[in-house]
Amino acid sequence: IKLENPNVVADNSRATGALAGETYHTLISGCSVSNNTSTQNHTRISGKTYVGGLIGSAQKGTIVSNCATSAYVNGAGGKQSAVGGLVGFAQNAQFSGCSADEAEVESGSSAATDYEKHVLGGLVGMAGNGSVFKDCITYADTRVHGFQDTENDAGGFVGYAVNAVFGDAQSVLLNCESY
Repeated sequence: IKLENPNVVADNSRATGALAGETYHTLISGCSVSNNTSTQNHTRISGKTYVGGLIGSAQKGTIVSNCATSAYVNGAGGKQSAVGGLVGFAQNAQFSGCSADEAEVESGSSAATDYEKHVLGGLVGMAGNGSVFKDCITYADTRVHGFQDTENDAGGFVGYAVNAVFGDAQSVLLNCESY
């Protein structure tokens, strides 16, 4: 499946992605989300809590392979969010051969009035227990940023890894790169 210039705005949705908001026990392979630079339309994925360029929340046995994204991904709707170029939140999910290129990951609000906590990653916002990322990559033209008045955890590849003991059966990163 190739999604070109999707515009998904679900400001009150818990999980938002260009292909799927939330997945359980799902196999996704060879999918891409891209910008067609010959038009004025640009890929934009916007949601409240878990927001990803491809999948908002991938959980419990979801397997994603050889997928790529190039999207503007924004989690500006809530006080907490996990936002990633490919997936916002992953728990007990496996990813292999996936990439984020020319992705822009953003979260928070420029007018934050209360406590806000956001995690942002070039590929995945938050990697939870049992998540495995193998041979995945983010490129230098992937930008990750949060607003000044919010608390942000940000990374070129992953924003926050929960109970991660790299190399153990918790959250695992194998042969992954960030350029």
